[in-house]
Amino acid sequence: MYVSIDVETTGLDTDKFQILQLGAVAWTNDDINECLTFEMNLDPTRGEPRGNYGRSIVGDPYALALNGWLLKEIADGKGACHSTVRDEFGQFLHQFNTRAGVVQGGGYIWAVGQNFGAFDWPFLKNIPGFQKKLFSHRFTEVGTFMADRDGPHSGTEDFTRIAEKYNIQGEVHHALFDAKCTLAKLMEKFDA
Repeated sequence: MYVSIDVETTGLDTDKFQILQLGAVAWTNDDINECLTFEMNLDPTRGEPRGNYGRSIVGDPYALALNGWLLKEIADGKGACHSTVRDEFGQFLHQFNTRAGVVQGGGYIWAVGQNFGAFDWPFLKNIPGFQKKLFSHRFTEVGTFMADRDGPHSGTEDFTRIAEKYNIQGEVHHALFDAKCTLAKLMEKFDA
């Protein structure tokens, strides 16, 4: 019942900044490249104004520079409003629940992320109407697996190794790529 989720944002402050891209991969197959996936750009300027959405893009300079490629895609019209992203992500989760044989009622999806509880989850909860009830009350923080007695390792370095090992296509700081590498890291941990 694991779903790896990653968001790309305009900054770290969940009360002020916005999601630009949401990527997810559900553990439906032992081949990471055959798993059920979701990826969508979110244009914070589109849709009914609610919370941080439906307004202008607000961000810190580092995050905006890091996600400049994504801002260009959104400026070119490749971004949906918050309600569309919310609804389509909900359909993805429902499809996963159906495929996994989960009984209607929710609370069975176990979210996985590199830093899910402290970063991705608060951003997701800020999407107006987000279906929190679909998730278990537990998360798996794969970022903690990127450490040993000497301390933490670079997620970028680990993702590069994982991408090569599992033939995952894409680039770091792209939501679906990061979500796939995160789930592959969890799979690797279970196989160890």
